[in-house]
Amino acid sequence: CDPDRRLPETDPFDRQITIGFGTFIETARIAASARGQRLTVEPFPAGVPAGERDGRLDTRPLARLRFAAAPGLARDPLFPAIPLRRSTKTEYDLARPVTAGPLRALTAPQAGVSIGATADPVRLAPLRAAIVDGVRIETLLPRTMQESIDVLRIGAAEADATPDGLSIGGPMVEALAATGQLSRATLADPASFAFRTGLDQQLAVQGSIPALIWVTTPGNGRLDQLAAGYAWARINLLATALGLAVHPASQTLQEYPEMAARFAEVHRLLGVAAPGRVQMLCRLGFGPSVPPAPRWPLARHMVA
Repeated sequence: CDPDRRLPETDPFDRQITIGFGTFIETARIAASARGQRLTVEPFPAGVPAGERDGRLDTRPLARLRFAAAPGLARDPLFPAIPLRRSTKTEYDLARPVTAGPLRALTAPQAGVSIGATADPVRLAPLRAAIVDGVRIETLLPRTMQESIDVLRIGAAEADATPDGLSIGGPMVEALAATGQLSRATLADPASFAFRTGLDQQLAVQGSIPALIWVTTPGNGRLDQLAAGYAWARINLLATALGLAVHPASQTLQEYPEMAARFAEVHRLLGVAAPGRVQMLCRLGFGPSVPPAPRWPLARHMVA
């Protein structure tokens, strides 16, 4: 883990970052199979950092990955979906329901986790309200909003120069940025047009929920979090292969005090009691095709 890339306000115990490492490891496992390589994983070879409310990740490795030739190893069927996978952060088509067949496929058992999903409008209604309120809380709380602003890349030039974090672009963004109406300062000002418009857009996006899917673990230790990441990688890739769009709705699962009521409400609505933990909660539906997020090349992340 790169300590400088953690998000202490919205991910104070590095739970989400650990899930992210799990998605990386599972994607590596799938890709290795396409090259006839079997991947074995040794989690936390130098010891397991503390879990939720006990500490954060440190500079010890999260995992040691070993690749070995495995003649006859079958290619994982999810491999072709890797370059197509997206987090589709747009409004979804509420006139196109997510049917029972895809939901059954996406909730097939996986090791170490439980997976649930629903497209039932009655069940979705209170969950939608909680998710939308979670977005409102995070946006209106200056310290959590600023954390997103700090990693925001506004326009093509910024995204090209620093291809990480969150990026927004397009002709309207470029025009507003050029005239000074869209900047980090205006996005941090609740009285500004940019702030109000951005909040309205996010509430509309996160309230657009044809279906939800979630990943639960029996506890909340680091190995539980990695297992959630393994499962989420496969869910996301399978959804892609099925033509479905996905978008994490993570706000209500975050562990800062102002989110505590929504956190408890979502767990209650999903029927998950402690020590069980909802690790991922995501919108599922049909959305427009979106381009890949700007990202650094692999060499940037390699350390000799």
